[in-house]
Amino acid sequence: MSGQFYSIASDFQRGAMIQVAMRRAGEMARESFYHGLTVGDLGEVELTLFANDAWQRFSMTVTFDYPHYAHDVFLRAYRMAYQAYADDLPRGIAPNMYVLAELLEEEIRRAHNHDPR
Repeated sequence: MSGQFYSIASDFQRGAMIQVAMRRAGEMARESFYHGLTVGDLGEVELTLFANDAWQRFSMTVTFDYPHYAHDVFLRAYRMAYQAYADDLPRGIAPNMYVLAELLEEEIRRAHNHDPR
């Protein structure tokens, strides 16, 4: 076991992980945008590679009780934030990560409860 032990069931610890994923995605999107690349140019394969790299670095300091599920949530958070930045950066707007995190948490709750909304 490396670093701190996190429980994916802990709202605080899961939220912290989601915020890390979203910050990393925002950094990647801003870097691409400021280097003259269109943020949306990254395809799903490239985005997944960057997200997995961010997960690998994060998971070196944190161990989760359900690592595969934590990895899945991390990737979803990364993709969601990257897409929000891809949509907002060209318009000079920074997306609200707290709102995005709440939206992701709601998606997770609905999926867990099998709510089709």
